[in-house]
Amino acid sequence: MTDDDYLHEKPTGGERVPAQPLPKDLFKGYVRGGYELMDAVAEYIDNSFEQSLRGSRPQSVVISVNVGQDGLKTYIAIEDNAGGCRWEDAVLFIQPGKSGVDPTSQGISRFGMGGKVAGLSVADKVMVYSKAPASRGFFVTLDRSELLAKTDWDFVKFDIPPRALIKDGVTRVVLYGVDKSAHSGYPATYLARLGDKYGLLLSSNSPSIKVGGSAVVPSSPFAEILTDDEAPDGCGPRVTSQIRRFPLVDQRGLASPHDVAVKVTVGLLPERSVTGRAGGRIYCNRRQVVSYTELGLLEATAAEPRRAHPMSDQVWLRAIVEVTGPAELMPWTNRKDRLDASAPTYEFLHSELTTSYRSFLHDCVRPQKLRLKRDLGIREPDILIVLRESYRAKLGAHSLDPTTIRPRIKTSKAFQDARRPPMTVPPVPTRSPDTKVLSGEVETVKIRKAKEIVRSVSDQADVTDADLVRTMLSHFLSCKFASGSQDGSDESDS
Repeated sequence: MTDDDYLHEKPTGGERVPAQPLPKDLFKGYVRGGYELMDAVAEYIDNSFEQSLRGSRPQSVVISVNVGQDGLKTYIAIEDNAGGCRWEDAVLFIQPGKSGVDPTSQGISRFGMGGKVAGLSVADKVMVYSKAPASRGFFVTLDRSELLAKTDWDFVKFDIPPRALIKDGVTRVVLYGVDKSAHSGYPATYLARLGDKYGLLLSSNSPSIKVGGSAVVPSSPFAEILTDDEAPDGCGPRVTSQIRRFPLVDQRGLASPHDVAVKVTVGLLPERSVTGRAGGRIYCNRRQVVSYTELGLLEATAAEPRRAHPMSDQVWLRAIVEVTGPAELMPWTNRKDRLDASAPTYEFLHSELTTSYRSFLHDCVRPQKLRLKRDLGIREPDILIVLRESYRAKLGAHSLDPTTIRPRIKTSKAFQDARRPPMTVPPVPTRSPDTKVLSGEVETVKIRKAKEIVRSVSDQADVTDADLVRTMLSHFLSCKFASGSQDGSDESDS
């Protein structure tokens, strides 16, 4: 018998072990780590979106978000007219893991956990009112204090209280007893955050979202990057797409291959990001999952994140990543606020991002740097210089109108520098065999200051001590000759 034969040995005996979890234990596990407030609200908006897309006129659906005060308690109410839920389907709001969404559908809700966990992460209780047309409406509550005392996961559903005024086809979820900070920035902060999160989902054929009566305006991530007209030649947005097949078990228990597509749009930001906001925005089935990630930018992974150096080319890059396919195969966590490295599609996403960044820098940015080195003699041009010289050339050719250019371009350092006349400095003499090595003691602060001056006017990324001596002597001699002195050559030979 080998050491691992026991792994295949048939067990004997057997006794059933009761393992029904206590609600309080489930509850503590659910809310550990918690949701951010806006992510919790988004879970219920996602449910409203899913419900509306199952109807024939999703564009007629309005999802409303309102913050209110009931005595000392703050609450958030999320309401939609997407069709409501039947009396017999109230369990969908209660049972963990229960979902009415087909795992093979390209939806934005799948795990059947968000609606049970999100609200209890940020509120004292979640109150659900819903009524499908020609159906008995229901009211059910998930209460923190009750869950901590319960010994089972059974709940009571009630008729809708008359004063709730729930019409046919309406669902209202109230997150009661949230932190008072829910009022801060309301509705402006809500409008901005939801505009980002649903920027690709909101369209003329989708539901609309209103916060405090004001419509959420979708924020397009593509507006962050330079267009073909604004970017240096060949450095406009570059799009790549790949499709792979992954196995998936449907609701009938049958496994079949399903397509997952990853579309990556890479472009240049008008300003370098020094706050860790370079890299990708990730959307799964057009719903934003990650605002900014450097995944693939520097070979980073979820387990080993890396931050791009503030002066590197990488901090100028933005990728808009659109992953589409069955909800079950999306590389998101059950909270939909970060990527899941264990998802079967995660490595596919990582690979496409890495390839897209590399090819953009090599095929688009590198030729522009080589051109500047060849034509202007700039030793090591970075992307700031590439942008500046591109703007300068386009302004000179009148292909860019400074009066109509986008504000985010107009206020950028590269554009502002392009509108200033270029500074000149006496050329640095090249080395020759007849060269003297000079040495002497000079205060470090003076050397550092002199290097900064030479660097600022000559576009040299790195100024050495030798560069500094040659530049200063050249400048000194040119000044002596300009003042009428004729002894410069004598001094240099002495």
